[in-house]
Amino acid sequence: MIWSVQRLEVAGKAELAERVAWVSKDVGDGLGYDIESFEAGGQRIFIEVKTTKGPINTPFFLTENERRVAAEKADAYRLYRLFNFGTKPRIFVVPGPLDDNLTLAPIIYRARFSGGPRTRC
Repeated sequence: MIWSVQRLEVAGKAELAERVAWVSKDVGDGLGYDIESFEAGGQRIFIEVKTTKGPINTPFFLTENERRVAAEKADAYRLYRLFNFGTKPRIFVVPGPLDDNLTLAPIIYRARFSGGPRTRC
């Protein structure tokens, strides 16, 4: 969150910097993003942060909710990919929608019986 505030302060937008919110901490982790912030022009943006100690190409997990919210927010969504954390931290930004910019592979499904179980004991 600090880099989002600093970016706005450097741009001379202290009033916007004061309105940046760490929503995953203050509200909860189910919104599909971690931070509500702003572009220097005042447009609201929604930031999801993914961090790894590994290099830039380290795969990471993304929830279906995060993917869906990125699609809904479209150009207002950003994924901040923080890598080399703990040694020489670096960051790059992936704009939404994420389906346009990432290769996504489903690895887990929620399963339930439709119409009741059909098993034999």
